[in-house]
Amino acid sequence: MKVNKKCFLVKVSVNEDVFREVENRLWKPKNSPGLLHYKSSREYGKGEGEYGEEINYSFTKEGSLIKSGESNRLIVDKQLYGESLEDVESEVNKLVDSDRKKSLSAFLKKWKKGREKEDLINIYDRSINDYDIKIEELNYIVLESSSLFEFTKLVNEHLKLGWKVLGGMQLSTAGGGESVYRWKERYYLQSLTNSQS
Repeated sequence: MKVNKKCFLVKVSVNEDVFREVENRLWKPKNSPGLLHYKSSREYGKGEGEYGEEINYSFTKEGSLIKSGESNRLIVDKQLYGESLEDVESEVNKLVDSDRKKSLSAFLKKWKKGREKEDLINIYDRSINDYDIKIEELNYIVLESSSLFEFTKLVNEHLKLGWKVLGGMQLSTAGGGESVYRWKERYYLQSLTNSQS
């Protein structure tokens, strides 16, 4: 029997910048732009000027968004089924597009106070690197369930798709304590292959 649904291991992640707001650690007088006063200084906050921080030897105004680090965010790490690699790639592209929209929406919501939307969108676009997408076809899988009914249903679904069982069902128990009666949790496992040989 031909396998109607192939199985692919899909892992998608993205590197993105982490931001923070510039704080009021320094005071920069308007009439003496070369001077910067710390909070402990008597001149801090006096007269006209602006608050901010010195970042990379340059004064940055309070409230500005600056990069404070990087984060690798895992989006997808699971098995997906499809008739072909192209089917799965199409599904993954939909997941990535959906994540982009959700991520941008969360970014705008977090930093919208006192900022223009277009400016935030530009910052966000520069902060997101390309998504790292890895798709690998699996010729061997293991099904698992703690419910015998769900397990039987799952195995039958795969048989209808053309997968073949390898060996018999395995039963694993889990629990704790010295008494065998405490090992009440049961897990049913079945190996399958899509090999036609």
